[in-house]
Amino acid sequence: MKDINPFEEKEVYFSLKTNEDLGKKKIKFVLQKNDKNILESETWNINILPLPSLKYETNFFPFGAGRGDDYEIQVFDIDDRLVFKKKNLSVKQGLGELKDIQNIALDELYRVVLLKPYHLPRQEFVVFKKDNNKVKFKSLLPFDLNNDGAFNFKDVTSLFH
Repeated sequence: MKDINPFEEKEVYFSLKTNEDLGKKKIKFVLQKNDKNILESETWNINILPLPSLKYETNFFPFGAGRGDDYEIQVFDIDDRLVFKKKNLSVKQGLGELKDIQNIALDELYRVVLLKPYHLPRQEFVVFKKDNNKVKFKSLLPFDLNNDGAFNFKDVTSLFH
């Protein structure tokens, strides 16, 4: 804001952090200088919703329901920026749930990546809704022996070390 001259127009980006007080709210933005109001927006009507959750399903190749507590999920936006990640997720009988996903805009497309040590990553695309978000990942392949996120010659040579 310091680089804006009088009568000059510039786009200003901001983020709004809410608390757990859900529901419809009225807000307005006020620009102040030296404790004086310089500019005041019109009132905005917003609806604060709970953070979305994601139920996910995974299994092991060649068979077997996913299990363990060492999974990680990463969420990337349409510009391939990491917007959320969570480690040490638990999967039982092939099912897991990631709760309270932050930095998500509803009805937008995201790439969701599932990671498990010594397995190749799996990814799917999800459009997050207010509730009932589900994704089924393809079978996890146990071919990442050196744990670098890819299957390559280094995985084969790690067998002999």
